[in-house]
Amino acid sequence: MRLLPLVVLLSGCLLSNGSSPDAGGYQTIDGAPYPGFRDAGCSGGGASGTSGGASGVGCGGNSGTGSLADAAVPDAELPDAAPPCDLVTFHYTNATASSVWVTGDFTSWAATVSAGALQMTKSGGDQWTRSAQIGPGHHVYKFIIDGTTWIADPDNPMTEDDGFGGVNSVIDTCGGVN
Repeated sequence: MRLLPLVVLLSGCLLSNGSSPDAGGYQTIDGAPYPGFRDAGCSGGGASGTSGGASGVGCGGNSGTGSLADAAVPDAELPDAAPPCDLVTFHYTNATASSVWVTGDFTSWAATVSAGALQMTKSGGDQWTRSAQIGPGHHVYKFIIDGTTWIADPDNPMTEDDGFGGVNSVIDTCGGVN
């Protein structure tokens, strides 16, 4: 019985012209390019420049680089992280108010800014806004106008009885009621 030599060519160090692979030679995992590392290429070692090597193994003896190199694109921009699910922006329109605060179960119903109510900022002449993380879950709140008048959010149709003959505005964060 005669044995034939088995030649196995591993990807990473062979190009038909004998040159080193470029940055496009990414390793793949499950058929998808893996952007973390690529074969750094070969220097064309061996007699014909065809000595194979796997990632991290020298190509053509000791003359090839064959090491793993970071293939991340240095200028690639990563997408911004998603905002927290309990980040809420409150809006209120009132051109004559001198102050607007937000209070609710997330502030322990603080009646003043010094006690913990959230002070809203006026812009554009009549627009009041305030963003805050209020915690996940089901929340009730009101606006305090000029430090004395408590009202439900007129732009939020979701309300609950406040137990005093009026209503609180309702907001659910992070996808549910706790």
